[in-house]
Amino acid sequence: MSNLIDYKLADVGEGIAEAEVIEWLVAVGDAVMEDQPVVVVETDKSQIEIPAPVTGIVKSLGAKVGDVLAVGSNLMQIEATGKVSNDIASHVSAPAAEVKQTVTSVATPARATNVRPLASPSTRKLAASLGIRCNKCKARWTLSGTIK
Repeated sequence: MSNLIDYKLADVGEGIAEAEVIEWLVAVGDAVMEDQPVVVVETDKSQIEIPAPVTGIVKSLGAKVGDVLAVGSNLMQIEATGKVSNDIASHVSAPAAEVKQTVTSVATPARATNVRPLASPSTRKLAASLGIRCNKCKARWTLSGTIK
């Protein structure tokens, strides 16, 4: 017997209404441990790694990289293979339940090799709206700390 958890995007900051999926750190079928980072999202203020709420198997992803999700939208579905804590009740739509299966080993997900440019989320968003690729820009800093 298993427990399918609908994990919803939580309010990751004061006044934040939505977040963009930047990178999935897991794929459908992957085994995850509770508190293991599963996705990187970006708000107007920061990038955040969101951890798995339970130990289990990823059954589906609720968005693709680049999709913007509203707070409360379905982020992913996890088939819980352990005890589900009451602490996550506000982020899941299934009731807590105990299961008899356990995960014997979990592979560490590989990180993407692409490196994001050193720029704030709002700067990257502005550049994208203007059709500028920040990773192709070269900036030189002067001794006074200004960009040439």
